[in-house]
Amino acid sequence: MSTYFSSVFYDIINSRRRLYWLLQTVGWFGYAFFVLAGAAFWDKADSLKVIYTIIAAVLGLLISMAMRQSFLQVWEAPALRRSIQTIVTVMLSTAVWAFWKYYEMIDLYKHKEIENFFGEYVYWYSYSFFILLSWTGLYYGIRFYQEMQAEREKNLRIATSAHQSQLKMLRYQLNPHFLFNTLNAISTLIMENKGTVANDMVSALSRFLRYSLDNDPMQKVNLAKEVKAMQLYLGIEKIRFEERLKLNFELEEDAKQALVPSMLL
Repeated sequence: MSTYFSSVFYDIINSRRRLYWLLQTVGWFGYAFFVLAGAAFWDKADSLKVIYTIIAAVLGLLISMAMRQSFLQVWEAPALRRSIQTIVTVMLSTAVWAFWKYYEMIDLYKHKEIENFFGEYVYWYSYSFFILLSWTGLYYGIRFYQEMQAEREKNLRIATSAHQSQLKMLRYQLNPHFLFNTLNAISTLIMENKGTVANDMVSALSRFLRYSLDNDPMQKVNLAKEVKAMQLYLGIEKIRFEERLKLNFELEEDAKQALVPSMLL
């Protein structure tokens, strides 16, 4: 069960669309909850207040969606233009949202007398502006973080690709050089009428090249298999140098299953 929820959470975090709607839902639900909780504390949480709060939260959600579209239009624009359009968007969105909430509150509570209409509206505008400005800051913060993560992943992919290309180049450099030396040694053995030794070297070379072709240098193999490949390589050298080359391998049991890049040794 925990694995399932971890998988779902990972999918949400790594999907911009799902993460956006998750945060939108949680954020505006939290707004409605705290508004009603504050009203309940002051004994003002009647049915009209509940309806008003729900509609205000839905309207806030719709306005924030419109703000997001405005931000997306200038996301790649110069910083000054993006900043100006962001502030203007927040101010105009706040004006609409605050006016609607203020008008609806007056309509719901007709018995309440308003002494200073402009002063009351400024109050509604101020805290509404703070809410939408906070939403904007959170949106930009998450978006910039996602862009940084995407750039970081891109750089990691580039570095990995460069590393893989380097490994392949090293392998391509090894094979022709080693093959040339081995074929030269086989030719020398044939000229010296050492056909049996030359045949052993051809067989050893065949086994080594088969291993080299069958294994992708980008895939990892266990250390025991890699040591066997190295023994094939050194076995050919052993035929060339005979008693002048002595080999001794010491490999602990716990290390045999360790994964290493193919052809590393």
